[in-house]
Amino acid sequence: ELSTAWAAVAEREGFIVLYPQSLTSEHTWSAWEDFSDGRRTKGIKDDILYLNLLLELIQKKYRIDKERIYLYGQSFGDVMGTYYLLNSPEHPFAAAATLSGPVGAERLIRNDGNFCFGKECAIPVVRTHGSQDLAMPMGTFQHIEDMIPTFDLMKELQKNGVEETEIIRNKMEMHQLPCIELWKHCNSCKEEPVLSVRGRYNALTYSGDCDFHFYTVEKGGHGPSMDMADFIWTYFFTGYRRTGGQVVKGKPDK
Repeated sequence: ELSTAWAAVAEREGFIVLYPQSLTSEHTWSAWEDFSDGRRTKGIKDDILYLNLLLELIQKKYRIDKERIYLYGQSFGDVMGTYYLLNSPEHPFAAAATLSGPVGAERLIRNDGNFCFGKECAIPVVRTHGSQDLAMPMGTFQHIEDMIPTFDLMKELQKNGVEETEIIRNKMEMHQLPCIELWKHCNSCKEEPVLSVRGRYNALTYSGDCDFHFYTVEKGGHGPSMDMADFIWTYFFTGYRRTGGQVVKGKPDK
């Protein structure tokens, strides 16, 4: 909560913002241990069930506009948010924003090159990535023996003294490009992207059944800048609703 401005934006705009905490003793989401093949590590809590129950409770307790529920995830939260969206396509969200998470290709693409997920997961998504994000992943998380975890590759680069620009390039290739290709696939984005610049946010917008936006934050690091919440709310979330189970695109506030 202290690292973002979502509370301030929520107070100004009159919406509720939740900061759910993982139920595991390590305070990491179960998606960290198991992502795309349906297996779960013994004893790890079912975070999708937990989040579904939390959403159900909040909607019963407060007056919620069910057409305007959105998902935001940063770093670990990006991994969990992406996992939730892909593995629970009946979710209630109208749009999602995921930031800086290490969602590598081994979680999204099979060895034969085909994607693990498809059009059933379509939703408007904006991903952002700091151009100077040097955060290093920690530990080995995969249970898939025939693929090398991107985390371990990144640790090797750092240990071997690889230059900063090379690490940045590898992070982009390992953790962002697979997500870009996946969401283009899920959202049926066939056209060439449209480039736009808003301050230090350089945007590629891919049009499809649902739009996909990729923002590079010039000189941004791993964590969100304090203007990120306002930017995502004003330019992205306000343009989408979910009506009758279908995403409806409108005009954002700006």
